[in-house]
Amino acid sequence: MIVLTAWMFQACSGNAKHESLSDANIKQGLPPVTVSEDDAKFAVEAAEIGINDVELSNFAKAKLGSTGAKGLADLILKDYLKINEELMTITTPKNIHFPFSLSGDGQQAKDEWEQKTGNDMDKAYVDKMSGDNEKAIKLYENAVDDVKDESIKAFAVKNLPVLKKHLAAINAVHDSIK
Repeated sequence: MIVLTAWMFQACSGNAKHESLSDANIKQGLPPVTVSEDDAKFAVEAAEIGINDVELSNFAKAKLGSTGAKGLADLILKDYLKINEELMTITTPKNIHFPFSLSGDGQQAKDEWEQKTGNDMDKAYVDKMSGDNEKAIKLYENAVDDVKDESIKAFAVKNLPVLKKHLAAINAVHDSIK
């Protein structure tokens, strides 16, 4: 577990978004990615969303006021920890590496949440999870149609219903917050 955690925090080059993922790997002394650039980009984007949602849910849990929002954070944590682990298992042999830290958007949300508690925190958390989840669903739906690698496509197909379950839970909690 310690080795897995250490690997998770390995970060890709900051220039990776402007060059191919294989080129970024080679610059870091790693083997090139063994799937198409588009398939690898899906995996990296899926990982970024999953990592953000885990980190933000962990942070928010202590600050949330309602039972519904706390339950939502628990659900997202439980599911995304499994999703993230599955994604790493699939992508590691394909030489796809992720930056395992909050994205700029995730860090901005966390910074904004520093002073929030109770109902204000519930609203901010649910709104952020709603936006992230809608983005994730679109990403996974596109992957189901477009990804060529069989194991990455199967990952997207398997986990798309989980994301839709999250959206239903998010909407239910949203409707309960006043």
